[in-house]
Amino acid sequence: QFLTDKHTQTHIHINITIIMTNDPQILTLLNSIVTRLDAIETKLSASASSASNANDNTHNDDHVQHPSIAAYDQFLTESLDPFLTNLDGIHADATKLTTPIRAAFQNITPILVVASKCQKPKEFPAALIPLMKPVQEEMAKIRKLRLPRDLDLNQRCVEEMLACLSWVVVEKTPVPFVKEAVASAEYYSNKIRREFKNKANNGDELGKSQITFCDQLKSIVLALADYVKEFHLTGLSFNTRGGPFTLDAATITDAAPAPAPAPTAPVAKSAPAAVGGINAIMAELQSKQSSAGDSAATGLKKVTKDMQTWRKEFKATDNANTSTSKCATSSVPVKKPTTKKAASAVSNKPPVCEFKSIGSKWIVEYQTKEQNTSASNNGVISIECKDPKHQVYIFKCSNVTIDVKGKCKGIVVDGCTRVNVLFDNIISVVELVNGKNLAIQTRGIVPNVAIDKTAGCMVYLSKESAPVTTFVTSTSSEMNVSWPSGDKDDELTEKPIPEQFMHKLVNGVITSEVSELYS
Repeated sequence: QFLTDKHTQTHIHINITIIMTNDPQILTLLNSIVTRLDAIETKLSASASSASNANDNTHNDDHVQHPSIAAYDQFLTESLDPFLTNLDGIHADATKLTTPIRAAFQNITPILVVASKCQKPKEFPAALIPLMKPVQEEMAKIRKLRLPRDLDLNQRCVEEMLACLSWVVVEKTPVPFVKEAVASAEYYSNKIRREFKNKANNGDELGKSQITFCDQLKSIVLALADYVKEFHLTGLSFNTRGGPFTLDAATITDAAPAPAPAPTAPVAKSAPAAVGGINAIMAELQSKQSSAGDSAATGLKKVTKDMQTWRKEFKATDNANTSTSKCATSSVPVKKPTTKKAASAVSNKPPVCEFKSIGSKWIVEYQTKEQNTSASNNGVISIECKDPKHQVYIFKCSNVTIDVKGKCKGIVVDGCTRVNVLFDNIISVVELVNGKNLAIQTRGIVPNVAIDKTAGCMVYLSKESAPVTTFVTSTSSEMNVSWPSGDKDDELTEKPIPEQFMHKLVNGVITSEVSELYS
């Protein structure tokens, strides 16, 4: 009543004063008690107010955006938005390209949100595949676009650049992986520069926009590399104090996990809390100890000197072999290292072999010797080009032979492994990009062969094509060309395409010569 009703307090104080007015010591003591109770009431009110404010502040902090997500949003605003705005002004149909580009970059945000809330999953990076699917779908939309010829090189640049978005599933070295997209995209952006350089210098607006497109494309990749270097240097950073990995975490807007409720009363602990290291191990062992004294180590055999392989007393007995075999066949799951082959197997897609009237292009994708519906004659896929304007685009195929019959405009072999391509006559060029162990053979004439980022390729030329075919190579290795040298077609000469050159600075000009290794 002293804390809640000051009127009651005054009434009691008056009654006591009247009853015990003859004892001044008691009266002084009671006055002192009342004064102290008033002070306690004031302190309790102040504590309750500060606790309420603290709870409000904590609640507000829960909705503060994670620094890595805020930095990524800033990257989208400062680097991606100007690039898309400039690209929209290059052509009226550029919107078909900019929309999936924006969506692909924005679909990385849910992955960052999950990482900021959850611990790293044991099945990384396979656990992120459902979250990466929207990104891959947008990239597939861009590959399937049939845009006007004026945007063909721009589309190729974007396809190469978007490969950097896969950094979220790269462990240990995501920064170099992102920067590799610069070299891939520059193969096509340099073609744009050569085409529009003079126009830009003469004040042509389209030329200026195209040169700006090339500059901004490179700056996006470098800005993303800087972001990854700052927040995800050794791979996608997960929250070590967060909850278990769950895809539902991507649907929550706030990036900070909800705080645990404060205990209403102190809880007595029999042992200090183990936060990690040896303390956590000892606490786990102690929790497994039974009342009979048995523990997690009960029943284990002692390893004597003759069982230790690094000691001179070691004896290769049957017991040692038995214990070794038991260890080898233990039921404890062993995490296998993730390889590129396993990663590619995860992303297997149904094979495609069809003609697209828009763009007059044959599309051959994801064909393999084991699984494809269009192959016949021991894995040979036949394509017939009835119009010289037709083009052939071969993507992500492996261990197959593709026979292109008839005269066509050009052939592109992109991201393929162990693929053989036979063709008759080519009007423009045959391009080999991002391939391994490729072989092409012409039965007619091919004026140009472009080889980029390819490890191992063999080019077989016909007798008519050998004097007129030119080669353009960049960042490739193990390139060879073979042609008939005698009167008979079965007498072939094979020579390597030079990979090593000597450069000299002569009168302010750099001159290049083929290395003596190829002389």
